[in-house]
Amino acid sequence: SLRPEVFATLGRAYTATSRPDLAAELFERCLGEIAEDAPEDVAARVRFTTHLGDALNELDELERAQTLLDAALERADGVTDPYARVRLYRSLARLNESRGRPLTALEYVRRALALLAVTDDLELLSHAEVAAEPVGTDTRTAR
Repeated sequence: SLRPEVFATLGRAYTATSRPDLAAELFERCLGEIAEDAPEDVAARVRFTTHLGDALNELDELERAQTLLDAALERADGVTDPYARVRLYRSLARLNESRGRPLTALEYVRRALALLAVTDDLELLSHAEVAAEPVGTDTRTAR
């Protein structure tokens, strides 16, 4: 059976050690397994698509990352786990920041913060607010 936390951690480790190419390969394989073994598991598909989008962002494959994350956002309505949606919004914020769209990035940060506020996870919310400060703060370059 698929152990998502192990694969997610391994992929993040690949990215942290400057190997986002290996992370992307891993997350693509995970998505393939999900499609084969549990096609109805929308939450897992959204989770690993989010991870793949992050790896593609690191690889500067911004168009592909945008396409994947936009599709995940459409499917995310069926996901009841608020943290999966928060991770997706964070990834979309990072991607839009990479693409030079700080106002769009800021909108995704705001969505993530609003969702975290509803969860009453104050520790995670405080970390997210601090991490969000640089995103979109210079609106002179907004497109």
